[in-house]
Amino acid sequence: ALSALKDDPSGAYMAAQLYTLNPKSVTMGQLYGQFDDISHEWSDGVLAVTYRTAATASTTERQWVMFDGPVDAVWIENMNTVLDDNKKLCLMSGEIIKMGPTQTMMFEVEDLSVASPATVSRVGIVYLQTVALGWEPLVNSWEAALPEYVRKHTPSALLKAVIGPCITAVRKQVREIVPTSFMMLTNNALQLLSGLLRESGLLPPAGSDDAEIEAAKMPAADFAKKLEGLTMFALVWSLGASADESTRANIEEALRQAMPAQLANPF
Repeated sequence: ALSALKDDPSGAYMAAQLYTLNPKSVTMGQLYGQFDDISHEWSDGVLAVTYRTAATASTTERQWVMFDGPVDAVWIENMNTVLDDNKKLCLMSGEIIKMGPTQTMMFEVEDLSVASPATVSRVGIVYLQTVALGWEPLVNSWEAALPEYVRKHTPSALLKAVIGPCITAVRKQVREIVPTSFMMLTNNALQLLSGLLRESGLLPPAGSDDAEIEAAKMPAADFAKKLEGLTMFALVWSLGASADESTRANIEEALRQAMPAQLANPF
């Protein structure tokens, strides 16, 4: 968002360079760095390289180091010297890297249940409830990542019309075999729909060019029919997947009542 607003006439915004890593996807040695057991040579870890790059950046852009992963008492304790007033990363090699003036450390976590009081007292916490966020941002971000020839059919319109009433039905009229959250149900619907679109050829395989598939040249009416059909299939098998057999009919009724009248396919 800051990068998008950097050209604002007010000059109040500065572009941000984002470095994202998952600290739990690697070992402690791979994260901070380690000595080789045989040669005793030091090898920098992912965080050491990223932190040094952000700290020594010559540009005036903000340098954001984002930890996108769960916090545990093992790796986060080594960050205490970074998070306190010293703002220095101390490595086992003896190197001390001071945080740059435009550098920011950010932690995107689900909770801080295993973080020590020393860690919690050092960070500024922004608590965002899923209820306050809602499910619509998931749909918006999913649609924004689609190719242009798919976005022009506004697949989010049908999703937004149906997801809300169906989630309400799941909460009030359905007995779930496995407890779910509305964010989980929405994400399941989007992931299933993405897979169906790729399998049917409406979306290109990951890493391929949009222009290489025939779906981009398909007549708009035919494309809309296939898109609507796959969307309804994904919604049925995601939003209603957790319902037991005796209450599945309630999901069907809610879905049929929520469907827009102007659909290309009668369901």
